[in-house]
Amino acid sequence: MGSVNRQGGGASGLDRYAREIEEILADLAQRQTSARIWRKDAALWKAEPDHQKIIRNSLAGPIEARLRRVEEAAGKTR
Repeated sequence: MGSVNRQGGGASGLDRYAREIEEILADLAQRQTSARIWRKDAALWKAEPDHQKIIRNSLAGPIEARLRRVEEAAGKTR
């Protein structure tokens, strides 16, 4: 991940949060969070199988809709 943009604001702006934000972004990248969301990996949130099933089902609709829009924009259909 890139570093946080620290333009303007000085101590009263986002500078005071930059280190924490960079740590969070590094952790998300290390855990491959974005790819795991696209794979509908419910273990990001819960360990219990029943909860994971609910989470996977909740992620399926928005992810499938987004993929359809991307494919349609590329001239493909599902």
